Amino acid sequence: MKQKIYLFILFFALCLVSCKDKEAVIEVKNSVDNVLLENISINGYGISSRLLPGETGKRVFYEESDDISFPINGHIEFYMISGDSRVYLKTKEVYTLDLEEKLFIDITNKTEVENPL
Repeated sequence: MKQKIYLFILFFALCLVSCKDKEAVIEVKNSVDNVLLENISINGYGISSRLLPGETGKRVFYEESDDISFPINGHIEFYMISGDSRVYLKTKEVYTLDLEEKLFIDITNKTEVENPL
C-alpha cells in the first residue's frame, strides 16, 4: 500500500513539473545616479513602471498565457527623469529574449541611448 502512495505522489509531482509553461525572464536595473526611469519596455511589452537608482524591475513572459511570439527583439525604451526634466530614450543596442532564457540589462551612465523623437 505504501508503494502505491509513493508512486501516486511521484506521478503527481511529475505531472506538475511537466505541465509548467515555458517562460522567459527579463530584468532591467537602473544604475544611473540621481535619475528615475519610468515606463520601461521592450518592443511594446512593459517591464517596469518606475525604477529608482539601484532598483531592478522584472517581467516574466509565459509562452501560453501571454500570447507573445518568441523571440522578442527590441530596444529598451524608457523615460529618464531628473528634477523637472523628462526625456524619452531608447537603447542603441537591440536585445533578444527567447523562451527559457533570462536576460539582465543594466542601464548605466555608459549605456548608449538615443532620443528617437
